[in-house]
Amino acid sequence: MTERKTYEEGSLITGAPARVARKLEEPQRQMIQFSAHHYVENWKRYKRDMKASRFE
Repeated sequence: MTERKTYEEGSLITGAPARVARKLEEPQRQMIQFSAHHYVENWKRYKRDMKASRFE
């Protein structure tokens, strides 16, 4: 993204240079939020449950 450039909330930004592709519909925005939350929860679970490798 170009420095100091702003985009309308809820826009799908793609490319280099960044451009608005289209507005996201509400269900799409909700799915992105759900996916991000799920990703963070997985990270927390992996961090909690992973053991150090015996090769380190």
